[in-house]
Amino acid sequence: MKLRSASLAASVAFATAITLFSSSSAYAGTDARDCNGKINTYGACAGEGAFVSDGDVYVIYDWIADGHGVEMRIWDDNSIRTKYCNVGKGSSCTYNYNLPEGSKVEIQVCLTEKNRTISGTCGLGARGKA
Repeated sequence: MKLRSASLAASVAFATAITLFSSSSAYAGTDARDCNGKINTYGACAGEGAFVSDGDVYVIYDWIADGHGVEMRIWDDNSIRTKYCNVGKGSSCTYNYNLPEGSKVEIQVCLTEKNRTISGTCGLGARGKA
Protein backbone atom coordinates (compact mmCIF):
# COMPACT_ATOMS: atom_id res chain seq x y z
CA MET A 1 0.00 0.00 0.00
CA LYS A 2 2.87 2.40 0.81
CA LEU A 3 4.38 1.80 -2.63
CA ARG A 4 1.07 2.52 -4.30
CA SER A 5 0.61 5.79 -2.32
CA ALA A 6 4.15 6.91 -3.15
CA SER A 7 3.58 6.12 -6.82
CA LEU A 8 0.31 8.05 -6.83
CA ALA A 9 1.95 11.04 -5.11
CA ALA A 10 4.79 11.01 -7.64
CA SER A 11 2.28 10.91 -10.52
CA VAL A 12 0.32 13.85 -9.12
CA ALA A 13 3.54 15.86 -8.60
CA PHE A 14 4.68 15.10 -12.15
CA ALA A 15 1.30 16.09 -13.64
CA THR A 16 1.31 19.33 -11.64
CA ALA A 17 4.84 20.18 -12.83
CA ILE A 18 3.93 19.51 -16.47
CA THR A 19 0.86 21.74 -16.16
CA LEU A 20 2.80 24.59 -14.54
CA PHE A 21 5.68 24.54 -17.00
CA SER A 22 3.60 24.07 -20.14
CA SER A 23 1.10 26.86 -19.45
CA SER A 24 2.01 30.25 -20.83
CA SER A 25 3.14 32.80 -18.29
CA ALA A 26 2.35 36.51 -18.29
CA TYR A 27 4.73 38.56 -20.37
CA ALA A 28 6.66 41.29 -18.58
CA GLY A 29 7.52 44.36 -20.66
CA THR A 30 10.49 46.68 -20.29
CA ASP A 31 10.18 50.40 -19.55
CA ALA A 32 12.41 52.99 -21.24
CA ARG A 33 13.53 56.55 -20.31
CA ASP A 34 15.50 59.17 -22.27
CA CYS A 35 16.30 62.82 -21.81
CA ASN A 36 18.02 65.48 -23.86
CA GLY A 37 21.23 64.91 -21.86
CA LYS A 38 24.22 67.22 -21.36
CA ILE A 39 24.36 68.07 -25.02
CA ASN A 40 23.89 71.83 -24.86
CA THR A 41 23.59 74.82 -22.58
CA TYR A 42 20.02 73.94 -21.63
CA GLY A 43 21.24 71.39 -19.09
CA ALA A 44 20.71 67.73 -18.46
CA CYS A 45 17.13 66.52 -18.74
CA ALA A 46 15.48 69.82 -19.55
CA GLY A 47 13.11 67.48 -21.39
CA GLU A 48 12.53 63.84 -20.59
CA GLY A 49 10.46 61.03 -22.05
CA ALA A 50 9.33 57.65 -20.79
CA PHE A 51 7.70 54.54 -22.17
CA VAL A 52 5.78 52.61 -19.50
CA SER A 53 5.18 49.05 -20.66
CA ASP A 54 2.25 48.50 -18.28
CA GLY A 55 -0.47 50.14 -20.37
CA ASP A 56 1.75 51.10 -23.33
CA VAL A 57 1.93 54.71 -22.18
CA TYR A 58 4.33 57.41 -23.42
CA VAL A 59 4.93 60.42 -21.17
CA ILE A 60 6.84 63.59 -22.10
CA TYR A 61 8.10 65.88 -19.31
CA ASP A 62 9.25 69.50 -19.51
CA TRP A 63 11.43 70.19 -16.46
CA ILE A 64 12.97 73.63 -17.14
CA ALA A 65 11.44 77.05 -17.89
CA ASP A 66 13.64 77.68 -20.92
CA GLY A 67 10.94 78.61 -23.43
CA HIS A 68 11.43 75.37 -25.38
CA GLY A 69 9.11 72.46 -25.95
CA VAL A 70 9.97 68.80 -25.75
CA GLU A 71 9.72 66.32 -28.61
CA MET A 72 9.61 62.55 -28.31
CA ARG A 73 10.38 60.39 -31.32
CA ILE A 74 8.75 56.97 -31.02
CA TRP A 75 9.56 53.86 -33.03
CA ASP A 76 7.68 50.61 -32.53
CA ASP A 77 7.00 47.49 -34.59
CA ASN A 78 4.21 49.20 -36.54
CA SER A 79 5.05 52.88 -36.90
CA ILE A 80 7.15 55.97 -36.35
CA ARG A 81 5.56 58.83 -34.42
CA THR A 82 6.65 62.25 -33.23
CA LYS A 83 4.83 63.79 -30.25
CA TYR A 84 5.30 67.20 -28.68
CA CYS A 85 4.76 68.71 -25.25
CA ASN A 86 4.73 72.52 -25.26
CA VAL A 87 2.82 73.20 -22.05
CA GLY A 88 5.64 74.65 -19.91
CA LYS A 89 7.90 73.90 -16.96
CA GLY A 90 6.78 71.11 -14.66
CA SER A 91 4.18 69.83 -17.10
CA SER A 92 3.77 66.52 -18.87
CA CYS A 93 1.88 65.14 -21.86
CA THR A 94 0.66 61.55 -22.03
CA TYR A 95 -0.04 59.39 -25.07
CA ASN A 96 -1.35 55.83 -25.10
CA TYR A 97 -1.03 53.26 -27.88
CA ASN A 98 -2.18 49.67 -27.66
CA LEU A 99 0.84 47.63 -28.80
CA PRO A 100 1.03 43.86 -29.31
CA GLU A 101 2.77 42.05 -26.43
CA GLY A 102 6.50 41.84 -27.02
CA SER A 103 6.65 44.76 -29.48
CA LYS A 104 10.01 46.51 -29.50
CA VAL A 105 9.88 50.22 -28.66
CA GLU A 106 12.50 52.94 -28.99
CA ILE A 107 12.22 56.55 -27.86
CA GLN A 108 14.42 59.62 -28.27
CA VAL A 109 13.88 63.02 -26.68
CA CYS A 110 14.85 66.42 -28.14
CA LEU A 111 14.13 70.06 -27.35
CA THR A 112 12.07 72.10 -29.80
CA GLU A 113 11.43 75.67 -30.86
CA LYS A 114 7.92 76.01 -32.34
CA ASN A 115 7.76 72.24 -32.95
CA ARG A 116 11.09 72.24 -34.80
CA THR A 117 13.96 70.21 -33.39
CA ILE A 118 16.80 72.31 -31.97
CA SER A 119 20.02 70.94 -33.45
CA GLY A 120 22.23 69.14 -30.94
CA THR A 121 19.56 68.67 -28.28
CA CYS A 122 18.54 65.04 -28.81
CA GLY A 123 19.29 62.37 -26.23
CA LEU A 124 20.92 59.05 -27.01
CA GLY A 125 17.63 57.18 -27.04
CA ALA A 126 16.33 54.23 -25.05
CA ARG A 127 14.73 50.87 -25.85
CA GLY A 128 11.89 49.03 -24.21
CA LYS A 129 9.40 46.28 -24.91
CA ALA A 130 5.59 46.31 -24.71
